[in-house]
Amino acid sequence: MAGVPRSRGCNNCRKIKKRVRKCDQAKPSCGRCTRLLLTCTGNGTQRWTFIQQSFGRHLQHLTASPRPSPSNETTRTASNLVSLLEIQDVRYNLRHFGGPYCMELLHLLGTNTALDASISALIASYRATQCNQSRVEALTRYGTAMKLLRTSLTGTDSSILQKIFTVINVSLCQQWINLTRQETSTHREILAHLLELSVVRQRLKEIRPEFIIGLCQIATWESMVNPRVKLGPWFWEALRACNHLHPHVRHQDDVPSSEVEIHATASLCLREPEKHLARLREIYKLIQQDKHKVHHIIEQWTAETDMDTMLRVSSQFGYRFGYGLLLSLGPRINRCLRRFDKDPALVIESYEFCDQAIAIGRQCLRILPFGAGFVPTYLKSVWASTPDAYRYSELEGLMGEYEKDFRGVGYIQQAEWIRTQFDILEGALIE
Repeated sequence: MAGVPRSRGCNNCRKIKKRVRKCDQAKPSCGRCTRLLLTCTGNGTQRWTFIQQSFGRHLQHLTASPRPSPSNETTRTASNLVSLLEIQDVRYNLRHFGGPYCMELLHLLGTNTALDASISALIASYRATQCNQSRVEALTRYGTAMKLLRTSLTGTDSSILQKIFTVINVSLCQQWINLTRQETSTHREILAHLLELSVVRQRLKEIRPEFIIGLCQIATWESMVNPRVKLGPWFWEALRACNHLHPHVRHQDDVPSSEVEIHATASLCLREPEKHLARLREIYKLIQQDKHKVHHIIEQWTAETDMDTMLRVSSQFGYRFGYGLLLSLGPRINRCLRRFDKDPALVIESYEFCDQAIAIGRQCLRILPFGAGFVPTYLKSVWASTPDAYRYSELEGLMGEYEKDFRGVGYIQQAEWIRTQFDILEGALIE
């Protein structure tokens, strides 16, 4: 039997480690024990090996089964989106585009085919640009999302909110993988139209007020570079729907010029500057008063090392478009006023705006790319507004640094296009 000792020798012979001869098992005493006058015991006995076992209660050690991989497309997309939202590096965190917005995407996932496709494209585009994964897959998913978006916009199966979120996702994909040489965006124009549509059809209540503020900022910036986007009565009605929001959501504390209403009023006045010079000068004076406060706020923010603090600040008052608008508006109005006023002080102030832009641009390099999402818009606007090519080489060098994260982008070409659009909107050029 396996495991049973075969030797039947006596105990004395078995104790010897190096045995030349085996025990002869003679009776009543083996030969060795007889010769050495030893007491022979255990001679011819079959021996057994026993395993000690306790019959007390055993503790059961259960091994957890591995978690099954997501079994359908919606579950996989949700899992991938959650994994991106869990990224803690402040430079690459998606919550810079709006913490509440990202969480709302999770809630809406699975409710609409076009929206699901846009979220899938967003994830693939992020991985293509920041994780060096397949760009082909990202472009394929982007193309699918675009096709479904067109169908969704003309159909009745999607709610206003679903359409808005789908457009925003596709717009982000365009910024990352399908870049254009123009600053204007068809998607931003569509967002302005959807916001207008929600007011006209009395469906504004479907959209959370903090999202409405962000949409108003997007529409305001697009109206500054796109003649087709006009801020009509619908825009002001949308803003009134946000009156009950806390001040820090509507604007930055102690910075009156950060009000969305101020930016929108300036956009309207810049289209007919001859009629609204007095109002433009008032807004410009307000921006000049707040200029150093804004610089200080951004300086504090970029020096912050705590992730939660940075993201909390960046999600307030539509940070990404809000700061871009606020910082760009001063140089933009200065440019317009110089057409009607030859005061040398305006030229000096335009140089100061440029100096500030370069300082902020360098300061924000440490949080590229998503942490500094507002900076490229700001730099392009300053470049398009500064006279005498003042510090152009430094501005262009900074824009080159910000281009590195997105292959194919051309910020300088976009800045040139913005300058032309400024001329057209101010009436200095005939389109």
